[in-house]
Amino acid sequence: LPPIVGPDDKRLRLGLSAVVDGFRYLATRPNVRMTFVVDLIAMIVAMPRVLFPAVGVLFLGGGAFTTGVLSAAFAAGAVLAGLFSGGLVRVVHQGRVIVAAIAVFGLAVAGFGVVLLTTGAGQPPAVLW
Repeated sequence: LPPIVGPDDKRLRLGLSAVVDGFRYLATRPNVRMTFVVDLIAMIVAMPRVLFPAVGVLFLGGGAFTTGVLSAAFAAGAVLAGLFSGGLVRVVHQGRVIVAAIAVFGLAVAGFGVVLLTTGAGQPPAVLW
């Protein structure tokens, strides 16, 4: 690969120094920093992915296929988000949009939990769609 150069045709530093430069940038941009922090909190606190094998078998009555469908839903959502995110370039209040997106994510995870609570643990007679 050719060397990476900046806008002033100076060669950019790579490796650990580039990571340090990134943290320095985050120190000067509170809006970007908070986006990272809030997203990390949402992903750490509310990510149900590790529960999918148990959910697929015990709650939804499926097996490996059901667990695969649950796992593939994240990838499908990412593709859909990429396809429909073009209108977001005109957003003026990015912070509000991020908070709304995280709130919707939290509500979706909570809704998924409610579905699991209403189905109850145990082997259903058939796969619950």
